[in-house]
Amino acid sequence: MQQKINYILSYFSALILIITIIYPMEHSMKPFWIFLIASLLLNLAYTIYIIGLKWVDLKNKWDFLFFPFLLNISAYFFITYFPSLTVQIPLALFFGFSLNLVYNSLVAIKHKKLALPVTYRNLLMSLSIIVVFLCSSLLINISLYWTLDLLYLFLSHVALLYIIGHFLIKHMLVAPNKYSSLYNAIISLIISEIATVSTFWSVNYPKQGAGAGIPIGAIFVLIAYYVIWGLVYYMIEGRLTKKVTIEFSFIGAFSFVAVILTTNWLPL
Repeated sequence: MQQKINYILSYFSALILIITIIYPMEHSMKPFWIFLIASLLLNLAYTIYIIGLKWVDLKNKWDFLFFPFLLNISAYFFITYFPSLTVQIPLALFFGFSLNLVYNSLVAIKHKKLALPVTYRNLLMSLSIIVVFLCSSLLINISLYWTLDLLYLFLSHVALLYIIGHFLIKHMLVAPNKYSSLYNAIISLIISEIATVSTFWSVNYPKQGAGAGIPIGAIFVLIAYYVIWGLVYYMIEGRLTKKVTIEFSFIGAFSFVAVILTTNWLPL
């Protein structure tokens, strides 16, 4: 029954997003904000329902609220980067699919006895990568559009990465050690610095015309997050080997070079 509710609510949220992108805005952002707030409130209420209405449950599982919230708000802005409905509608459906996976994962975490099954651990890691990428794209674009001080961009990334890292350490790792929070803080600082430095490289990927696009800095954040968090995860679990290190390093280097070679650079 719970899975059916997850499925229905997730794709109903996707439907709201589809209505948002096809609804005639008439040069007004008001409908966009109305649909976004409606979706956020709906998913906030359902997440609280999953947690439970008892104060003890809310106190222990407050971090359940972040994944649906961050996925909702970042998806709404990310989808506006693409002006074509043929791209936007599949992305909206993928948002519904991802939200369904988030809720299934939260339910699995709530009912776990000791360790979360490997399938859900891998799923949470994949979802965290998606959320970090979408939120980083949004934060960098906001920073560039409003020409904000880079300190705000740095601190917002630190908060984003630390919150998601806290969630993963608490619910995904089988045996977090006493240094897990320190590792999380260091990872957050390193990747936030990458995001901040990348804003000097203000190129969108791929080329999106005159409007906003996917900042290349967000792609670098995605690559760095995947590699660094992957290595630290294996280290905390005591399963870090030379083979795993080489594998993650190769994927990171290959991805970085691929982005550099396929980016539509501005002329000198």
